[in-house]
Amino acid sequence: MMKSQSMNDLHHAIPQTQKYKSPKWEYEHMSEFYKSIPKPALALKTSSGTQSCKNIDVTPDRYVHYSSPRFQRRVINNLSYENDYLKTELSKVYHNEKNQFEKLNILRDSIAKNQELERQIERKKIEDMQNRRKNEDQAMKEILQRQKDEINLLKTSILEEQETRHRDDKNGWMSAIKTLEVQNKLRKNYNKRLKKTLKQIKKQEQQKRDAIETEWKYFSSMRNVFMGYPAYNPYHKRFS
Repeated sequence: MMKSQSMNDLHHAIPQTQKYKSPKWEYEHMSEFYKSIPKPALALKTSSGTQSCKNIDVTPDRYVHYSSPRFQRRVINNLSYENDYLKTELSKVYHNEKNQFEKLNILRDSIAKNQELERQIERKKIEDMQNRRKNEDQAMKEILQRQKDEINLLKTSILEEQETRHRDDKNGWMSAIKTLEVQNKLRKNYNKRLKKTLKQIKKQEQQKRDAIETEWKYFSSMRNVFMGYPAYNPYHKRFS
C-alpha cells in the first residue's frame, strides 16, 4: 500500500515539461521531493559495503530528467529500500505476534492444567467425604444393630422371668381370685340388706311424719273451735 502511495506522490510531484520551462525550478522541486521521501532505517549492502539508509542521500547532485532511466532507477531503488524496511518491520511484528501467541498457548495450557488439578482435588475431596459418610453410616448401623440385640436379649430375659413368676404364683393368684369373689358376694349381700333397712327406715319416718301432721291438724282445728275461730279455711279472707 505504501508503494502505491509513494508512486502516486511521485506522479503528482513530478512537474510537466510543457508547463514549466525552467530546468532550475525542476531541479529545486525534485530535490525537495527527494528530501520529503522517508528514509527507512535499514542496513543496505552496496558495492562499497554495508551502509545505512539514513546516510544515503537520494537528492540528485545535478539536474536529472524524470523520464531518464537513471531517475527511474533511483526511484525503484528507493522503493525497494522501503519495501525491505517494511518486510523487516512486518517480520518483527510477525515474530512478536508469534511469540505472544506461543506465550498465550503456554499460559492457556498452564491454566488448563491448573483447572484440571483443581477438578481432581475437588473430586478427591468429594470422594473422601463420600467415603467418610459411608464409614459413619456403617458405624451407626453397627451401633443400632448392637442396641437392637441388647434390647431383644433384655426382652427375652424379662419374658422368661415373668413366665417363671407366673408359674410360681399361679396357685397364689387362684386363691386370691377366690377370696376376691367371696368378698364381692359378701359385699353384694351386705348392700342388699343395707338397702332393705334404709327403705324400712324411710317408711317408718314417713309414717311418723304423717301421724304428726294429722295430730297437728286435729289440734289446730280444735283450738279454733274453742277460741271461737272458724275452722281452717285457706280461702277465707282472714287467712288470705
